[in-house]
Amino acid sequence: MLIQPTPPGNGPGDRMLSKIESIRSRLPANLRTEHWYNDWQHTVFVILFDNLMRAIREDAGRVLCERLLDKLTVYLFVHFVCEEEGMAWAADQGHFEAEELRRHQRVHVQVLEAWRGGVQQPFKGGELARRELGDRVEDFFQAILRHIEAFDQISYGARSGRSADAIRSEIAHLSRSGLPLSPNMKGAIAVVDLCD
Repeated sequence: MLIQPTPPGNGPGDRMLSKIESIRSRLPANLRTEHWYNDWQHTVFVILFDNLMRAIREDAGRVLCERLLDKLTVYLFVHFVCEEEGMAWAADQGHFEAEELRRHQRVHVQVLEAWRGGVQQPFKGGELARRELGDRVEDFFQAILRHIEAFDQISYGARSGRSADAIRSEIAHLSRSGLPLSPNMKGAIAVVDLCD
């Protein structure tokens, strides 16, 4: 019996790329950096924020909201470490200015402090009613979208001036780095512990 070749567009890799593009399509076009690793992670942010906001709106209970908030917290750390690793590698290759990396890192610290002080700690301390939690999460989500446009697009995205080859090389480096790419991957909590 002869094995029939898989028609183009029907192989396992094609199905995976289709799923990735389907997920990525949830990210508004103006936020797509064309750095597919980070676009995928930004899309997961959109999904996680959406899940948390829906749980808050539907009054799904404190336990579920806390679990979703914790997952989002871990994801913030994981994503920022991946971004910074990619930018550090690009700086070593001469594709990125070291000062821009330091500036981006300072902004990441500010974002994490705003999340911790404005949302995470007050919620865990029982200081936020459901409506105020929803307002703060929505405000933070909007701040993340502004961060992508103001910083990510310029640092490594569509307005960075970096070549497609330079971005592909950075993505290849990240894929070999062993960094967790989601809050569910082995090592994700260790990233938070290291950064905390």
